[in-house]
Amino acid sequence: MHLWKGLATVGEDVEQHGRKMGSKPKLRLMDQFFMVMVRLRLGLGAVDLAERFKVDQSTVSRTWVNLMYVQLKQLPIWLSHRKIDKLMPPCFKTWYPSTRVIIDCTIFYINTPSSFARQSATWSSTPLSP
Repeated sequence: MHLWKGLATVGEDVEQHGRKMGSKPKLRLMDQFFMVMVRLRLGLGAVDLAERFKVDQSTVSRTWVNLMYVQLKQLPIWLSHRKIDKLMPPCFKTWYPSTRVIIDCTIFYINTPSSFARQSATWSSTPLSP
């Protein structure tokens, strides 16, 4: 199996973060990818996914996520200040000129605080759905 790493293939990263290149995978490549996307989107645990995909829990733990981290950590996730200023809508430039990031329609799952005062501080009327 050759995994994409820019213009080169990955060999040592797979050996460090999963199975050795010579061993046969228990899931097809597409199924591994699907399992990881399900894990990232729904937040299902390794035990749950192992049962659903009929593989060992260690197979779930070592597939793709570590490799994706190694490969994608180099990508910039924020635009430069100059690019943001250039692309910012005029109404934002007027009222919020120092805006760099807008977090909108994003649900952050947290543990429910035991204190009622803190619960009220984190309360939301937005329906929670994955």
